[in-house]
Amino acid sequence: NNFNLEDCTIGIYNTSQLQKMVSVLGNSININLKKVDERAIAVGMDDSDVSLNYMLADLDIIPKAPKLKQIPDTTVTVKIDNDFITKFVKAKNALSDSDNFTVTSNGNITQVILGESDTNTNKININVKTESSDKMSAISFNANYLKEILAANRDHTEGKMEVCAGGLAIITFNNTDYTSKYYLV
Repeated sequence: NNFNLEDCTIGIYNTSQLQKMVSVLGNSININLKKVDERAIAVGMDDSDVSLNYMLADLDIIPKAPKLKQIPDTTVTVKIDNDFITKFVKAKNALSDSDNFTVTSNGNITQVILGESDTNTNKININVKTESSDKMSAISFNANYLKEILAANRDHTEGKMEVCAGGLAIITFNNTDYTSKYYLV
């Protein structure tokens, strides 16, 4: 909860590799930012038994996401709680070759579907709790990204996924110390 780290922007090129490296550390860690000429080049982390060094990427090599001129209206808002996270992760593990998930709603029932939603294949349909739901055609997103996002935010106090009919999912997690927001297209 308490990082003695200055406000800065750092380039993390391979998030999954950093997550795997950090998972080796214990609960109480120290973080040090390594700089050369006022540019962050690495992050060092250590606990009482393990130390690691993660090399940062130059911000110029990380593709810039275009700025949204206007966020489209939300069609469906899915509540993300621990029950949803558990079901989604288990479904993704069961269908590990499935790279996409689909959100669909008939206005009454909203489902998150792993596997091809419109073909006769292996698939898992999860009925989800919604905060709001209008009728919406099937829209697909990357299941691998959502699984990583869910794993990184298991300690959230409140979470939701707002799905726009134009093909955008906005995933927001609130915690006692911070808010995280992700965009899937």
